[in-house]
Amino acid sequence: MLLSACGASAPTRYHTLLDTPSGAQASISAKFFIDVLPVSIPAQVDRPQLVVRDGGGVLPLEQERWIAPLADEARAALSADLSRELGATDIAGQPRPVGARVLTIRVDLRRFESV
Repeated sequence: MLLSACGASAPTRYHTLLDTPSGAQASISAKFFIDVLPVSIPAQVDRPQLVVRDGGGVLPLEQERWIAPLADEARAALSADLSRELGATDIAGQPRPVGARVLTIRVDLRRFESV
C-alpha cells in the first residue's frame, strides 16, 4: 500500500504602506526640502511578516508579508505623503542644496496597529 499526500500552502501576499509608487526626485523648484530620517520600529513588529495581537501576545502571520522592511515602508510612506501634501522634496541620502531650507524629520514609532 502506498500513501501520498499533496498539500498546497497558501500563497504569500505582500503589503505596502504606500498609496502609489513614488519616483519623486529632488527638485530645485520645491518650496522647501525635507530630510525624512530612518524610522525606528518596535522590536515585536520589526519583521517581514505582518503581526497581529493574539490575546496578551503577538502572532506573526506567515503568509502576510511586507514588500520591504517595515521601517523602510514607514519612511517611504511618510516621505511620499509629506512631499505631496506640503509641496516639498525629500532629499534623504542626498547632499543638501546650498542655501535651501531643509526640515529634518525623525519618527520613533512606539505602537503600530491598524483597524
